[in-house]
Amino acid sequence: MPVYTGVASLAFFAALGLPGLSAFVSEILVLLGAWQRYPVLTAIGASAVILTAGYILWMMQRVFLGKVNEKYVGLPEISGREIFTLAPLAVIVVILGFYPRPVLDLMSQSLNSLNQLVLGG
Repeated sequence: MPVYTGVASLAFFAALGLPGLSAFVSEILVLLGAWQRYPVLTAIGASAVILTAGYILWMMQRVFLGKVNEKYVGLPEISGREIFTLAPLAVIVVILGFYPRPVLDLMSQSLNSLNQLVLGG
């Protein structure tokens, strides 16, 4: 199931926050913002990201790259309908990883209002 493995790998790496994928932008913005106020907690959080990467790679090795389980030998490859639904999501994940500005602009007004509310200014 090489196509399914590729699609699942992209989803796992996006969830992990690898550079060039959509979750990286939010992850780095949170870490940079938290570092100014809570450097120790931010370092702990960043190390948790590294630990999570290890677990995801370990899981991918066991699920997709290990010995074939005879129980799943006849399992079909991902279907065209599934690719049709997942391909646009994959494209969005990659586009937002390289160009997140539209989403950040969309959120900026509400985040500024929330910031003023919290800071009382």
